[in-house]
Amino acid sequence: MSTTGLFDVVTAHFDARPDAPAIASNSGCLDYRSVRAEVRRVGAALIAGGVGSGSCVAISLARGPGAVVSALACWSVGASFVLLDLEHPAQRRAGVIEAALATHVLSSTSGEPAGWPVLLARTTPAASYPGRAYTLTTSGSTGAPKAVAIRPDNLEWLLGAATRELGLDAADTFSCIHSLSFDFSVWELFAPLWLGGQVLLVDRADVRDPRRLDAVLRAGGVSVLSATPQVLRMLTEQWAATGPPPTLRSVVLGGDRLDPTVLPAGLLAPAGPLRVGNLYGITETTVHVTNLLLTPADTRASAPGSPIGRALPGAGVSVVGAGWRPVAPGEVGEMWVTGGGVGDGYLGDPRGTARAFVPDPGGHGARAYRSGDLATSTVDGRLHFVGRADHEMKVRGHRVAPQEVERAMAAVPGVGQAAVGLRASGAGESLLAAVVEHEPVPDEVIFAHLQEVLPAHMVPTRILRREALPLTFNGKLDRAALFAEDTTEAAAPAGADAALSTLESTVADCWATVLGHHDFGVDQSFFECGGDSLLGIRMISRIGRLAGRSVPVDVLFESPTVRGIAQRIGSPDD
Repeated sequence: MSTTGLFDVVTAHFDARPDAPAIASNSGCLDYRSVRAEVRRVGAALIAGGVGSGSCVAISLARGPGAVVSALACWSVGASFVLLDLEHPAQRRAGVIEAALATHVLSSTSGEPAGWPVLLARTTPAASYPGRAYTLTTSGSTGAPKAVAIRPDNLEWLLGAATRELGLDAADTFSCIHSLSFDFSVWELFAPLWLGGQVLLVDRADVRDPRRLDAVLRAGGVSVLSATPQVLRMLTEQWAATGPPPTLRSVVLGGDRLDPTVLPAGLLAPAGPLRVGNLYGITETTVHVTNLLLTPADTRASAPGSPIGRALPGAGVSVVGAGWRPVAPGEVGEMWVTGGGVGDGYLGDPRGTARAFVPDPGGHGARAYRSGDLATSTVDGRLHFVGRADHEMKVRGHRVAPQEVERAMAAVPGVGQAAVGLRASGAGESLLAAVVEHEPVPDEVIFAHLQEVLPAHMVPTRILRREALPLTFNGKLDRAALFAEDTTEAAAPAGADAALSTLESTVADCWATVLGHHDFGVDQSFFECGGDSLLGIRMISRIGRLAGRSVPVDVLFESPTVRGIAQRIGSPDD
């Protein structure tokens, strides 16, 4: 299938439902007639700029209808696209453009409506890779992003198989809450258009606050929410008093491991109002691969790992052990994925492609993707994800190659060696860094450099100093021992000699609960002490419950210290 063929399939409903809402955002809503007209306008501009079959357009636009229309316009003229996240550092975006072998960059100017394309610049890629629908990048072990090429037939398979499996249709309104450079957004954007339904692009500020997100879902009449387990958990806390939005009927979980025991059994079908599917997937295999429809019984199960169900129709998952042979039920092996979603590999990286995309172990003549994810299966074929076979990490749903973060840290003058790892606490997992310095380097210098070159999810939350990095008996980095000497969780808060007010003590206790340690002072930033946006939302929600009043999440971002939050809560203006 060509990209123009994919465009015809995805837009088959456009002319049949011209007045139906298609793409909505906080700036308004476009119906299918308007989308068709805008696609033709942008498509004509692309052709005039030299875009055609085999071209790849980097879409550098604000999150909004313009970005979605531009993606459709690329398909309409036979081109593919890579969507950029404007919240990522400029250097990172430049790396994505280079890795994706983009031939053109589409952007806007300040004089035009926000997010609508008007400027088209040509680039000079090293090679051309036709036959793509879109390109996404993942963190790479070489220190640069890896570009994954997905074909039109891959996306056609996903949209058909997953929408049928989940029972979705043209009456549905989907939310899109993820970054447009995150593979989950491919599903959120194009599944509703494929069906003839509506997609609601949720503002990122609303996503960060569960109360605001809940309000947007209710006001937008959202019936299908796609989210990571962490976001759903925050929403279920919000829904404890009000219940979920009345229009919401389906939740599609993905992007990270799920512990179903934290979900309220009363929300889940058949007794509850929501059909909640836990879908496992990978960028290289077109977003979703398996599905498990959760039931109240799953919230009481104690099986190891995260239950991810069975392969979607047209896909296959084998749990493979030594000698590329399937393992017995209950044994741990690597998941190898086959079927309609397996992409073409990594652009410009034939060796990496050859290592990851291998002959189907079932001997059917097709290719399989070696996921690097470990799993077990039950006798009846139900899969449980148990972890990674390599050092790759998952941070807030994003795959992170530690080598990429370590190379960025080692580029800071004065830093000799660097290593990163995940450490679990009661609040979840956070990315920590350990450095060996040639000379003292302030934390703020390291953080400033990382924030210039890496996306926010790849910036460690804390930096620890080590005389030397720990090694195994064989001389390899011992990541398990990397933070074993960190005793800061038992330490007294910095600045503890100063008496705290009752409100400051409440705030500090909430910090300690979500951060998993007490190593902070009343004037230190939450984000410099190991916090991130998701932990911050949980912390603010907890403070609000204990303080007996509603606390806006914006308070955290505007006054991210214990003292600052306490002062804002005590102010009659907040």
